[in-house]
Amino acid sequence: GLEPWAMAQFGLGLFLWPVMQTLLVVRWVHVGPLPPRMVPALFIMVVPPSIVALDLLQMGVALPWIWCMWGIGAFFLALAITQISALRKVPFGMPHWGMSFPVAAFTILSLRLTAVSHCEWLVLPSYALLAATTALILWLSFATLKGLQSGALLSPEAG
Repeated sequence: GLEPWAMAQFGLGLFLWPVMQTLLVVRWVHVGPLPPRMVPALFIMVVPPSIVALDLLQMGVALPWIWCMWGIGAFFLALAITQISALRKVPFGMPHWGMSFPVAAFTILSLRLTAVSHCEWLVLPSYALLAATTALILWLSFATLKGLQSGALLSPEAG
């Protein structure tokens, strides 16, 4: 019942997506890489193309446009995954939860594309993504519980 409002928000998101990408690139060029504790934030770049594609699917837009968004999302996911080694060196903190939604959004998009486009080649990668997303959220949950029990999770940073 709120389709006009939803479309207005969608339009705002489409407008702000390139702004966010530009700000991230300018930051990398002028300041350098993100601080180690903020490395999980790189996964946020996966969200816009994934959500836009899911919305376009819902609107009945032609599949080639959805595949374009999937390709952009896959690129940004691959780019974020290159930072896993740096991520392993960072003590667990709440910023790590920033990986969950982007990976889940891309996984949902991949699963929906598998069903809608009948792409056999995407079935196995989609299920692998689902398994990886499940494992990620389980790890985040256990690490959060462990951090809460030890008191290290919500302690102030030294600085």
